[in-house]
Amino acid sequence: MHLKPDNIPNELRNRPQWVNFKVQDGRKTPYMARNPNCKASSTDPATWAPFADAVNMVGRHDINAVAYALNGDFVAVDLDDCFLNGELSVQTIEIVKRLATYTERSISGTGLHALLSGELLCRGRKLPGFELYCDKRFIICTGIHLPDTPTAIHPIDSEILEWLSHVTEPTHAICSVGSVGSVGSVGSVGSVTGQAVSVDEIISTTLPKRHGERNICILRFARGLRFEAALQDSAFCDLRPLVKKWHVAALPFINTRDFDETWADFIRAWDRAQVPLSGMLDAAWKTALSEPMPAEASAYDNPLVQQLVALCRALSAHSPECHFFLSMHSAATLLNVKPMQVLRWLRMLQVDGIIELLLRGDHRVSRAGRYRWLGAALP
Repeated sequence: MHLKPDNIPNELRNRPQWVNFKVQDGRKTPYMARNPNCKASSTDPATWAPFADAVNMVGRHDINAVAYALNGDFVAVDLDDCFLNGELSVQTIEIVKRLATYTERSISGTGLHALLSGELLCRGRKLPGFELYCDKRFIICTGIHLPDTPTAIHPIDSEILEWLSHVTEPTHAICSVGSVGSVGSVGSVGSVTGQAVSVDEIISTTLPKRHGERNICILRFARGLRFEAALQDSAFCDLRPLVKKWHVAALPFINTRDFDETWADFIRAWDRAQVPLSGMLDAAWKTALSEPMPAEASAYDNPLVQQLVALCRALSAHSPECHFFLSMHSAATLLNVKPMQVLRWLRMLQVDGIIELLLRGDHRVSRAGRYRWLGAALP
C-alpha cells in the first residue's frame, strides 16, 4: 500500500502526535520521526512529532508507514480481513454505514480503519476481526480512503455509542473468512450499497473446525443462507445444491458422512433458523430481558446472575444440542460488569450444573467460550 498523506483528515494532520513505523514480515515497530534509531511510545508525547516530519521520514531507514498516537481525542475502529475476492463483506458494509465517518484501508490492504471524534465510554475492546480503542495506542494511517465514505472525521453520537457497546463476535465473524474455491455464489458485494452475502462467505464461515461441530454448523449455515444471503424464500430444490457444496467442503471434519444425512439435518435446521448469524447475541439478550426468567435463575439472589442464566438459556435455544458461544467480554458489556466477574459467574454456573464448558475461551485470540445448556435446577 502506498501512503496518500493528502487524504488523511486535517483533524489528525494538524496535531503533533505522529510517529513512524517499520512494517516487515508481519511485525510493526514504532520509531520516532525525528530520531529513527529510537523507538516511539504511545504514552510518551516526547517521542511524537508533527505530521510533516513523519511523512518526510517514509522511505528512509526502512521506514514505510506513519501512525497517529491516540490520546483520548479520537476513537479508532480497526477491522480485519474485510475483503473477499476484492469486495467488501456485507457485515463490513453495515459497520461502515453505521459509523458514517472517515474510513481508510489498512497498510495490509485487507482491513479498514475508521476514526471518530468524541469520548469512548469504555477503555477499548478486542473481538474477532474487530478492535476499538481511543488512547495508549497507535493507529497506522495510509490515506487510502474507502470510496463512498466521508472524507472528514465525524463525531460519535448517542446511537453509535449504544451500537458500539453491543458489538459482539458473531457480528464480525463473516469479516474474517476466505474463499472456498469452486463454491458458487448467490448475490455479491461490491460497494457500500451491497445487500447480500455470497454463498462462498456463508460456506467458509460456517464450516466445522473440529469433529463434533457438525450439527451446530449446519444450523449456522441455514441461518446464513436464510438471512445473510437473503435466500429465505428459496425452494428446497434450489437450496439442495448449495448444501451439497457445504457438505463437500466440510467432509474433513464430519467423518465422511453421507450427503443424505447432511441434507436431512439441514431441512430440520432450516425451520430452526430464526435469527441471522450477525445478530444472535443481541436477539438472545432481548429474549432474556423480555421473557420470564428460566426456573434455574431463581436459585440466585443477584439479578445480574439471573440475567446471565437467562442469556445462556436464550442462546442455547438456537442449537439442537443446546450449544452456544459466549465471550466473557461481550457478556460483561451487556451486564455492565467487569469481564472477570462474568468469568467467575460462568464458572459458578458450571459447578452448579446449569451449563457445561465444552471449549474454553481465550481473550488473547478473541475466542469465545463454547458451552452447553444443561438446565439442571439446584437442589
